[in-house]
Amino acid sequence: MAFPTLRKHALSRRGLFFAVFLFVSVPIGLGDGSGSSPQVQETPPVKGKCKLGVGARSPRKSRKKDDRLHLQGVLVEGGAECQRFRADNGTFFTLEGDLHGFRTGDRVEITGVIPQLSHCMQDTPLRVISIEHAKPPSGGAPKN
Repeated sequence: MAFPTLRKHALSRRGLFFAVFLFVSVPIGLGDGSGSSPQVQETPPVKGKCKLGVGARSPRKSRKKDDRLHLQGVLVEGGAECQRFRADNGTFFTLEGDLHGFRTGDRVEITGVIPQLSHCMQDTPLRVISIEHAKPPSGGAPKN
């Protein structure tokens, strides 16, 4: 006994529906089979203390007056983005903030803090709190 033509079409529609249903319910891609996207990954917690880079500060540390640096030295040439400063101890800084008209060659005394972020491109950045003329170092003429 042969099935009528209508019956053949009905079976093929059910088969097609079943195939589409199976295809849609299967997760696509590799992974653990859960069907969830592996796009979000958590970084494992770090055990112990981490060392911060040079000049970096802990975000929990509050600014105190003892964070301020009091330096004497000379404003020198060579700053890419900011005025360069050579302290009497030989350390170079790049200054950000208002220099109140001081220029390269001036001997100054600076009070400032090392910022967490800076646009200065070299040396150690120093945010100027105050700047004024400084006396020449004891023992002779100023160093250049």
